[in-house]
Amino acid sequence: MARKTYGMSRRRSGARCAAIGACALAALLIPTRNWAVIPAEEEELRPAHNPAAAVTTPPRVARPTTTASLVWDARTTAGLPLAADARSTRTAAAAHLDAIEKKWGIRVQGIRRSAGGYMLDFRYILTDKSKAAPLFDRAVKPHLIDQASGAKMLVPNPPKVGPMRTANKMLEGRGYFIIFGNPGQFIKPGNKVTIVIGEVRLTDLVVE
Repeated sequence: MARKTYGMSRRRSGARCAAIGACALAALLIPTRNWAVIPAEEEELRPAHNPAAAVTTPPRVARPTTTASLVWDARTTAGLPLAADARSTRTAAAAHLDAIEKKWGIRVQGIRRSAGGYMLDFRYILTDKSKAAPLFDRAVKPHLIDQASGAKMLVPNPPKVGPMRTANKMLEGRGYFIIFGNPGQFIKPGNKVTIVIGEVRLTDLVVE
């Protein structure tokens, strides 16, 4: 009877050791959780631990709103109509200069400020002598009118030099100039002006 009891005790002891070993193995294989004590009010604010949701739910990425992106948006929206308007303006200006050439036989190259802004330099190329003859009448004194204010600018006439305009012989394909005074830098770049030479009126010329 004592031997039987001793055998049963050994079997129970072996079963207990196996159970302890199984628990230790489970503790190594199963990830543990931080069981820190959290107050009730903080537990309500803390999100629930859900490993599956953390893996399957992709993070939400906000669209960047940097200055560069805003500039790009402005260029792709407001920029396109502005570019179209600029092209239309250049086309209208070119058509206007073509009309001047057909009527007066000169190809206008432009009117620019010079001498620090105190003079206006008008340049053109002669393309038809018969049409451009009135521009070369030395008895006629050219003048320039600022279309916005009506201010009138004359050609300087220094004693030793004479009127500051080309007095060369008329040759088609040759460039010519007329210099107008601009006292006080009154006329600014972008102003529209009209050049009057006798019966010739060259309107809507933009100062550069």
